[in-house]
Amino acid sequence: MGKTMEKVDRGLWSLFDFAEKVNRGSAYFGAKRKAMSAGLTEEKAIDFAKKIVRQTQFVFGRVDTPVALSSDVVKTLAQFQTFNLKQAELLTNMLKDKEFAGLIRWTGASLAILFTVGKLFGMKPQDLIPTVRLGGSPVGNLATGVLEQLSPNAGIRAMGQSKIKNVGFQLIPGGVQAKKTVQGLKASPGGLGNDIRGALFGKTTFPKNTQSTTKGLFNSYK
Repeated sequence: MGKTMEKVDRGLWSLFDFAEKVNRGSAYFGAKRKAMSAGLTEEKAIDFAKKIVRQTQFVFGRVDTPVALSSDVVKTLAQFQTFNLKQAELLTNMLKDKEFAGLIRWTGASLAILFTVGKLFGMKPQDLIPTVRLGGSPVGNLATGVLEQLSPNAGIRAMGQSKIKNVGFQLIPGGVQAKKTVQGLKASPGGLGNDIRGALFGKTTFPKNTQSTTKGLFNSYK
């Protein structure tokens, strides 16, 4: 059972691993080419490229974890927030050092992604602003959901019940994506392209006025 779970874990994380390699590889080869174009030797260009990767894609590990997230309790409640903190630090340092050209390039590239690929999965301009929020982990959602369930307010109770249900999907390997896929296929207005889009990015990728309960691939099998 342990070996099987290890294989499943590697499979589920393969896409994240691939995306990380694409991000780091792009930064590395771009920085190396720039350094060599400036006349640096290949050895120095490699060192420069590694430095750029560490600065822009960050290093993750116990030593590099922000002090604010070093506690086990905080790490549990603020799951996956290390990147946001490091990105905020990077942008703050660029502003402090008056690296306005770099900030303009970052803003331009981010907006280009937002209005192209970002449209596929419903990105919004505010998503570009690095923020840190507590409660994004399964444990955090469960805790807030239970507290909301204890409230006498009906609206808050309904919200808490929804959060508690979502915890089950988060605890199952691949559960969140499975739920997103089913919802996306249900909301698809039809057509192979829309069905693929819904399966990958969920129902929020479609405007509400185009969502259908009759044309999507999921409903054609019902």
